[in-house]
Amino acid sequence: MTKHMETTIRTYDQCAGAYADKFMDYPAYQEMMVRFRDRYVTDGDAVLDIGCGPGNNAVLLSEKKVRLTGIDLSPEMVKRAQAHVPQGDFQVGDIRALPEIGPFHAVIASFCIVHITSAEARKVIDKVASLLAPGGALYLSFMVGKQDGYETACFSDGGEIHFIYHDPDQVKDWLAENHLSIVETHQSDYPEPDGSLTTDIFLFVRK
Repeated sequence: MTKHMETTIRTYDQCAGAYADKFMDYPAYQEMMVRFRDRYVTDGDAVLDIGCGPGNNAVLLSEKKVRLTGIDLSPEMVKRAQAHVPQGDFQVGDIRALPEIGPFHAVIASFCIVHITSAEARKVIDKVASLLAPGGALYLSFMVGKQDGYETACFSDGGEIHFIYHDPDQVKDWLAENHLSIVETHQSDYPEPDGSLTTDIFLFVRK
């Protein structure tokens, strides 16, 4: 594991509770997940949530009675996800080395590629494409508009997290390479603690 990732996961472990307090009920992100869930997920679907965090998306997805698998590199986040959605199967794991599981009717990749390089993100999308069933859907979100580097987040209590801001056109190329078609594109502004705005991108994608 790289130093960037070690630092990031350590911060997430230390601040998992504060992260959950901030994002379990964050309206803008809830709105996007509910929109995706209601249009692309049906009862009984097998759903994979990579970088699942404390289960903020899993809680909303579980209202559809899906068969849910979640993976996150932070043990503390996995503990919280399992507590929030006891019927789900949550595992500590690296999204850059997803196991041969599936197929899945839907994959959630919510702000998880923001901690890995472009080369790694491309490979993750390659893998996700192979895990999706024909006609399956991908929820992919990431941020744009800033320089890569360490940041302190509103929940991190001074702890550093390393962020990578991917080029949307490049991400779209990766999807196209895997015969994944973007059905919906949404974006919203996220207010940073220093008063600046970061642009969040949400892609709803079909295989």
